[in-house]
Amino acid sequence: MKMGLSRPINALSEQKTCRHYFLCLLAVLPPMMAYGVNYGQWMGIVACHEIPLQTCLPNEWIKYYGCSKDLEYQERKRWLKDKAKSLYPNLNVTLMTADSILIADYAKKEHFKDRD
Repeated sequence: MKMGLSRPINALSEQKTCRHYFLCLLAVLPPMMAYGVNYGQWMGIVACHEIPLQTCLPNEWIKYYGCSKDLEYQERKRWLKDKAKSLYPNLNVTLMTADSILIADYAKKEHFKDRD
């Protein structure tokens, strides 16, 4: 089988492109993989102990509090922080803890309301 000159050049170009995408994936995957592994470990622990589990997507609990979809990321984070502070004024609410506080509050009010 005779190959023309263009095929090896294209193959080399494809290899560089694949290598570029692979390197881009290597930069992104470790944090995603760490999150996925951690999530999987918690799911396994919960399942082994037969603990009932409720999950929800971020848009569910964010919508519950009335946060506008039109806000940019940083504005939304500040809005959620202010909301968490208004609900729990005695807590030291930060941008990093506001989501967790609101998720716990949402779960308490929506998924555990019958247990009060």
